[in-house]
Amino acid sequence: MLLGRLEMTNRQYYQLVQNYRRRRARPAVDGRVEAWFLRRAARELRQRAMAQRALERVLPARWLKAVRVEIVKEGAVTIAVRDVVIGAEMQRDRVRLQRELGRTVRGLRRVHISLAAGRG
Repeated sequence: MLLGRLEMTNRQYYQLVQNYRRRRARPAVDGRVEAWFLRRAARELRQRAMAQRALERVLPARWLKAVRVEIVKEGAVTIAVRDVVIGAEMQRDRVRLQRELGRTVRGLRRVHISLAAGRG
């Protein structure tokens, strides 16, 4: 008699398995998001390093201490300048700078020059 109560049918077993699959915890993050983020960050770092090296070849030596590449995104590079005088000279020379950087860095179409006073 007791044995009859413990037996289960195929349908009951199938339902138990389905219920277990539904309740089973799934990871909140499966690794694809992190991999995408790391690939994107690595690409942006490579572009930024490439733009910085190109900038060092293009600019006069006296400007290099006051200039750094801040952001390279969507075909635009933002150059941070710590010296107002050098920033004004770079603004005057921006078209030539954009042309020469565009030749060196693939996909670069715009150059933005921003005053980064007080930043290291």
